[in-house]
Amino acid sequence: MLPAVVLGIHLLAAMFWVGGLLFAYLIVRPAVQGIIDPETRFQLWLTLFSRFLPMVWVAIGVLFGSGLWLTYAVYGGFGGVGPAIHTMIVSGVLMTLLFAYLFVVLYPGLRRSVVITDFAAAAGYLAGIRRIVAINSLLGLFTVCLGAVARYV
Repeated sequence: MLPAVVLGIHLLAAMFWVGGLLFAYLIVRPAVQGIIDPETRFQLWLTLFSRFLPMVWVAIGVLFGSGLWLTYAVYGGFGGVGPAIHTMIVSGVLMTLLFAYLFVVLYPGLRRSVVITDFAAAAGYLAGIRRIVAINSLLGLFTVCLGAVARYV
């Protein structure tokens, strides 16, 4: 029973992170792009990021914690899992490194630029964030699909 609960928590964390990325990229961004002035749009993104980004750190902790627990408790370690799980781990590490760059470099740069009303710089930071969100969205979709079929490959 415990492995099923841990797997469920693992899946919820993955859905939160990847779903949030896709919502931001495919829904929020196109919806506000042409109807909100730049200053308001940047404030909106800062508000959204201030709520979402810290929660992503929680999701990352849950994903790595639950993933490692499942790897060792259910499969006896990395030797007991197949290449699909190893690929998921690599993808998760890459996503985390990209997110860390977004969080430590791009997000503070965006905040600073908005505070001093340098909207050209803010647009540059937001473009960098958008690229990472796009890459992590694709990696996340790949990883979630891989997790769904890992048992069969």
